Amino acid sequence: MKQITVDVTARGGFSGEDKKSIEDGAKRSPVRYVFSKSGLLKTNFHYE
Repeated sequence: MKQITVDVTARGGFSGEDKKSIEDGAKRSPVRYVFSKSGLLKTNFHYE
């Protein structure tokens, strides 16, 4: 199986606490849960 890369982009002005909430929410995804166990999932966060 190949590595999967997920790009998460959030637009707007975010505080450090907001960014943490966005990243925590993305990490609770059922898809992330399944693929992270295999070590094949990489998540990139982008803030614009």
